[in-house]
Amino acid sequence: MAIAFSGMMLSSLMVMNQFGFILSFAVLVDTFVIRTIFVPAIMSIAEKWNWWPAKVPEPTKDENYMDDDI
Repeated sequence: MAIAFSGMMLSSLMVMNQFGFILSFAVLVDTFVIRTIFVPAIMSIAEKWNWWPAKVPEPTKDENYMDDDI
């Protein structure tokens, strides 16, 4: 996506150059900073709020219902 958006920087219009730079920069920051550093850091800080529901529900069927026939 960053390569595709950087193609807009070849335009002769200043607005398209700026838009292409902003989009390319945003994609690269999201890829290399946000998803690799920021998201895992937040997940490790907020351990108990990461998963919902926190308690695993009770099974509705007997886990060994196939073993009863043997």
